[in-house]
Amino acid sequence: MDKAAEAALKRAVGMLEAILVRQTDLHRAMLETAGEKRESIIKGDLPALEAAVFREKGLVAEIEDEERKRQAVMPMLRRGLGVGDDVEQLAEVAEKFHEPDRTRILSLAGGLKDVIEDVRKITRHNAELLKASLEHVDAFLRTIAEASSPDTNYRRDGSRPTGPTLIDRNA
Repeated sequence: MDKAAEAALKRAVGMLEAILVRQTDLHRAMLETAGEKRESIIKGDLPALEAAVFREKGLVAEIEDEERKRQAVMPMLRRGLGVGDDVEQLAEVAEKFHEPDRTRILSLAGGLKDVIEDVRKITRHNAELLKASLEHVDAFLRTIAEASSPDTNYRRDGSRPTGPTLIDRNA
């Protein structure tokens, strides 16, 4: 490999490293925000939940931007390493790096993967909490609606009540 190609590869590896660090930081911020969402769901604090969702949307946009940057660096890395376009996974490309770049990039990618998995877990948990909260609110509203306007013609089980009704034919 000539010096220009070697320098280009070194720059691409440096760019990838910076992107992975930034992605990990953004996902850690996402994890923190997901924790805040969980607390606001549990407490029923809608303004805090709304603020967390707003922060989350901003983080998602930043994560998507960093992912686009990472995807743009991958062809440079493949070209510099002489790897075909069929090798798409970061781990596969990183395996072709020379030491110490290989160890450093694989370590960063592993750390990012761990944080992403933590975000997935808490996001799933938050979805379950939200679903349970909405089911509770729905049941509560149905109870209030039934208590405030009882149907005098039929009971909940569909049977007719005994005693006077809207039109009492026995009177």
